[in-house]
Amino acid sequence: MRTRRRWIRVLDSPVRVEESVTFEVPRSAEEVWDFMWDPQSLYVIEPDVTYAGTLPGTPDGQVGEVQVSMHRTGPERQLTALEVVALEPGRMATTRTLTAALPSGGRLDVEPTGEHSCRLTQRFHTDVPVGVEAGYVEIQRAGLREAALELEARVLGHFGN
Repeated sequence: MRTRRRWIRVLDSPVRVEESVTFEVPRSAEEVWDFMWDPQSLYVIEPDVTYAGTLPGTPDGQVGEVQVSMHRTGPERQLTALEVVALEPGRMATTRTLTAALPSGGRLDVEPTGEHSCRLTQRFHTDVPVGVEAGYVEIQRAGLREAALELEARVLGHFGN
């Protein structure tokens, strides 16, 4: 019996998959920043969060802070830890995910557009390494896009928009 071969395309160079969402929020930049910075906001932003907080022993409100969350994923639980690697308080925070299988992270920007309004931009990225099946890039992109759109809907819903 002859075995059939199936060829798969794999990445011959790493690929950074990026997605972002930008939207107006009818609240002050300070109010939106305070909400987004607080780990407790994850109970609003992400489904199935069972715990959200700051890792004890990490700097509070500055570079090096680690925010952790626990999520139900069916019968299992998943821990996510995000380390703040760059920060302009009230304006911008860049994180890297410490618990993901692939290098990943994000960036949050909050820009005032008026006394009671601001523009929120959330960027997500995942670095897919050499040797991974090429189709995985689109799977990652779709997942990041879904996360970005869900964040927009939940933040706007929280602020009554």
